[in-house]
Parts: sequence; C-alpha cells; structure tokens
Amino acid sequence: MKVSIVIPCYNAEKYIRQCMDSILSQTHKEIEVICVDDGSQDKTRDIINQYQVKDNRVMLICQENSYAGVARNNGIKQATGDYAVFLDSDDYFETDMVELMLKSAQENCADIVLCDAYYLNNLTEEISEPTWILRKDFIPEGKKVFNYKDIPEGIFSISLSVPWNKMFKMEFMRREKLYFQDTQRSNDEFFVGLSMVVAEKISFVDKRLVYYRTNNLASLQGYGMKHAPSLDFFYALRKLMGELIIRDLFDGVSIGFANKCISSCVATLRKQTIAENFSYIYNYLKETGFEQLGLNNINENDIRNNKKVFLDIKKYDAIEYLFYSWKQIQITKAERYVFPFASVGNRQKIALYAAGEVGRSYYHQLVEATYYQLVGWYDKDYRKYADKGKPVLNPEDISSCEFDVIVIAIDDVNISKNVVEYLVGIGVPRDKIYARS
Repeated sequence: MKVSIVIPCYNAEKYIRQCMDSILSQTHKEIEVICVDDGSQDKTRDIINQYQVKDNRVMLICQENSYAGVARNNGIKQATGDYAVFLDSDDYFETDMVELMLKSAQENCADIVLCDAYYLNNLTEEISEPTWILRKDFIPEGKKVFNYKDIPEGIFSISLSVPWNKMFKMEFMRREKLYFQDTQRSNDEFFVGLSMVVAEKISFVDKRLVYYRTNNLASLQGYGMKHAPSLDFFYALRKLMGELIIRDLFDGVSIGFANKCISSCVATLRKQTIAENFSYIYNYLKETGFEQLGLNNINENDIRNNKKVFLDIKKYDAIEYLFYSWKQIQITKAERYVFPFASVGNRQKIALYAAGEVGRSYYHQLVEATYYQLVGWYDKDYRKYADKGKPVLNPEDISSCEFDVIVIAIDDVNISKNVVEYLVGIGVPRDKIYARS
C-alpha cells in the first residue's frame, strides 16, 4: 500500500535534512514524499531539489506564501497513496513510523491511526515524553478500534488537534470532504476535529513515533504569538461547530466540544507574550466568543479542565484577571516546589533525582538545610547540566552513593512513576525511593 507523506515547508533549511532523512529511511518503502514549499526565502527549495535528484519518491510543489493549510490541500490534490500523513518540516520521525501505523490501519480497517510523540525542546535540546499527545486513558478499555460513540466526551481530548501524529485513509478523507482551512494559524483544527468525529474506525499505535520540535522561534507557533493577535483558533472552532451541526453530530459530542473550546481558549491566552494581545483576545472571548461557542450555559459540573480559569475569565475583566493571577502566583510559587521534609522524616542522607525546575528548587533548599545532608544529585541528562556547572551525576553510578532515601524531583506523577521503575531496575531498593503520589 502506498502512503503519501505531505510536508508543508517554509524557511526550513535548518531542519529539513533531518526531517527528510528520517522519512526516506522509513522501513516501509512504498511512499511518495510531497514537499510543498510555501514561498520560502532561504535554501529550502534547493535542499529538497537535491533529495529529488537522489530519490524519485520525492516531489516538490511550489506556491506563493499561503500558509500550511493551503500547502497541505495542494499536497492532497497531488497525492496518489492509499493513506496520507501530514508531517512538519522541522520535526523528524522514527524510521518504522509509517510501517507501524500502516499495519494498524490495515489490520483494523481504520480511517485514522493515532500514535504518540516526543517533545524536542529546540532551545535546550531536551527530549521529553508528554502525556497529553495521546491520552491512552481515554481509549476504551480492551478496544483496538473505537469511534466518537465510544467516548463522546473524550473524542476531542484523546489526541492533540494536530495532523502529525495521525495517518488518514485517503478514501475516507475524500468521502467526507475533509480539508484544511486557509488561515494563517490553527488551519488544522477544523480538519482534525471533524475527522475524529466522522471516522467510523480509529486505531492507535502505542509508541512514540514523532519528535515534535517545540520552542522553534521561527515557526508560527513560536514566533507568531509575538505579533498581531489572532482569532484564527476561534474561527476554526466556530467552523467545526457549524459543520457538526450540519451533519447532525453536534449533540452527541457537545460536552466534549465545550471542553475542547475551553482548553483551546485558555491555551491561546497562555501563549500571548504582549499584554495588548492578551487583553484583545480575552475581551473578545468574554464579550462575544464564549456565547458564540455555546459556553455561557455549560453546566459547571461538565467542565473537565481549566474550570477555575474559565470561570475567572467570566468573572473578571482582563486587567483584573492579570492582577488577580499575578497575586496568586506570588502566593503559590514559593510553595509549589517545597521539599517534602515531612515525608522524608529523619532520613538524613538524601540523594536527589532530576535537575529540572523542581530539582533545582529542592537542591537549593537542601543545601541551605542544617539537619539534612545532600549526598548526590542525579539526572539522565547529567552531561548537559555538568556543562553548565551544576554538580549533577550519572544515575548509572548511583550504587556507589550511600543514602537513606532518594527523592524524585519531578512534578508529573506518570513520569515520576517511570523513574521509580528505572531506579528499581538498576538496583535501588523500592523502600528507599520517595516520589510524590
């Protein structure tokens, strides 16, 4: 089965080689790679041309700068595959991504296949394993295939509203007339949201197959928030709502849609870096947007995420909210990462695992403590921290350290659990490990 890989490209010369190498090295060879250059002003086209010469599976389409949604639609028009994936030019991928997703699609006759992904921090080069890209807790227990009827309140939450961790059956896309919007931002919100509801069969691969680059200041997501405020996300949600109503599907997913809207609104506000932009979007949502999205009459018991933020927005104007939030931060920030002295008790010799924000906070508290003794600080990225002058050690050497307890300084409970199992696996007694539950 041929798979069409559509990649919108814009000024991607810094990352496109890593992206293309990971795609052309896929273990499934029956692919066509459709690169759609969106008016790049750097050497992106030249680099893609070099790949074209070496591999006849690569196609280059050029367009004036019209943004990723138009580029993806133009790629779809040229696609001849049985399935399609829509990848980004600054990301890269496990070499068995296409093979595993295609296998799941074929075995389950799926319209959509989901997978998990890593986050790659473009500034620090840290790779993390977020829990929200593929929410496995929403997958119906014991089911390999599902659709919105199985999880009406969770269909919009089971995966991010992005195309790059999904494979789509081409016949399904054409039958349902799915397309990307031509907006500057949020052009995938409508496509992904609608496809997840209209799909008859959705399957998944329980592996992280994508390395998604974050903090890329050259991208629209990283760079665009510094400029004029955009309501593209809101218009995409309104478009999705209208289409679901037309297709007589909205009532079945209304609660899930409301929660999706709240999360999207809050996420957009959190990305703003200019006060005027924040106030503009905040006031629009409060005065008009929430009403148009049907959020003003939502039962508070049906709100799953960001409940307090949503209710506060309805209560305060923008300036009041910013001041209120700032005051709350001052109260809670100092308390957020307080070392768990009460839980550690009288165990004096303490080792510390993780050197992120929580770890650094714990470290400074332990250094200043008079009763406790910090005997070792460990992190899998010890080289990076050591280069910055921090006394962080290789966790593989932890057996040479004498400690009463090792405290895991990680705020995410799921990641913390994985670290516990890792430590047990290298010989640390479970009763000598403390992790926040």
